[in-house]
Amino acid sequence: MQHLRGTIGIFEYSNYDKRLILNLLGSIALLYPASVLAQSDGVGPIVLPGTEQHSICSESIDQEYKIYVSLPEGYYSSTENYLIVFMLDGNSMYTYTYANARKTQYLGLIPEIILVGIGYDTTSPRGYLGLRYRDYTPTVDEEQMHIYKNRSGDRKMPSELSTGGAEAFYQFICRSVITKGNWRTNYQATLS
Repeated sequence: MQHLRGTIGIFEYSNYDKRLILNLLGSIALLYPASVLAQSDGVGPIVLPGTEQHSICSESIDQEYKIYVSLPEGYYSSTENYLIVFMLDGNSMYTYTYANARKTQYLGLIPEIILVGIGYDTTSPRGYLGLRYRDYTPTVDEEQMHIYKNRSGDRKMPSELSTGGAEAFYQFICRSVITKGNWRTNYQATLS
């Protein structure tokens, strides 16, 4: 059996490592939908080790946001500065991203990071998607609003919301999430 090696950036991997990583990520992905269902069915919140949850209100948007913060293991016992990743879609993707980040860190494929998820104070897909339409679109788009508001079921945008809130949402992230977090970072940040 041939054992090929390759590199990703500065990290070296073998075909075995690659298969192991893909299997781990696939296993995590299979567990993810069950965790989301457990949350939305009223079973209770998911608790992730080393993760804190905060609420921050944006007065300019008139919206309460959930902020999920996961610090690296050993954060409080070290003086190290860390890369910080701010991620959107905290309601639906934080659990998945957290699990993937921690596993790839454990395997030494990425450095330890501070993971900050930005989500909404709702477990309703309808509420979440409507707020997402508002916060992620750069301009008011009547045609898109018509499409969003005429969707069926949970994908329908509530009538009181509008598209075009991306600039206000961006300002909220810059002024309230990034500046109020008192994390030790190496001033390398990413928004995903």
